[in-house]
Amino acid sequence: MATGALAWLGGSVSVAVTGIARAVRGKPSRSPSARWLAWAAPGPRGDSVRVLHRRYDGDRDAVRRQAVADALAGMLGSE
Repeated sequence: MATGALAWLGGSVSVAVTGIARAVRGKPSRSPSARWLAWAAPGPRGDSVRVLHRRYDGDRDAVRRQAVADALAGMLGSE
């Protein structure tokens, strides 16, 4: 997703976050707190990509806030 966004939009950096938002009614969730984050930036020898897997604590909104904070920190290189 991160490299696709970079290719489509031509930016200097892109970030992608994916994961399970919540359990579907009647079906057990694998892990609603798990998120994958990826950052991509163009480089002289192709795109540079970093990937991170995290598990967060809290409800859906808390998990979202933590994922956004990590996504932004990763763009700044401080995750």
